[in-house]
Amino acid sequence: MSAGSNGAGSASRPLVILNPRAGGGRAGQGVEAMQKVIEAAIGGVDLALTERPRHAVEIARAAAAAGRSLVIATGGDGSIHEVVNGLMLAKEAGHAGTTLGIIGRGTGSDLCRTLGIEPRLDRYLSVIAAGHRSRSTWAGSSTPTPVASGGEPTS
Repeated sequence: MSAGSNGAGSASRPLVILNPRAGGGRAGQGVEAMQKVIEAAIGGVDLALTERPRHAVEIARAAAAAGRSLVIATGGDGSIHEVVNGLMLAKEAGHAGTTLGIIGRGTGSDLCRTLGIEPRLDRYLSVIAAGHRSRSTWAGSSTPTPVASGGEPTS
């Protein structure tokens, strides 16, 4: 996993956007161990750490515009929300080919509970690796947006 704060890397590799402050700072702990598990499940990835509020929006938008096929939001509800916003902005600009993966690492994980995502790293990754999709509607979009998640597809 190559680390950086801007998400630069190969557009052919998935991008993991990690908020190290999510979950009261717990999301930023054990990144190296998480790296091994992620790469064992889905292969090489690039890593971008957020540095400030709304940074994940910028990183996700740039990743989609660069042609990344998979962006994985890693953090809490706020981090996931920012990544979704970035992907939706990219979609509005004509870059609609990026799939969202979720690895919940927040304290409340309300979104993950709502989507039926089991809060286990191995479960998140097995579903992302298998390419499962839920049919959730994001950010007021009138069309379903593919979302790789750890839960069963929802209607």
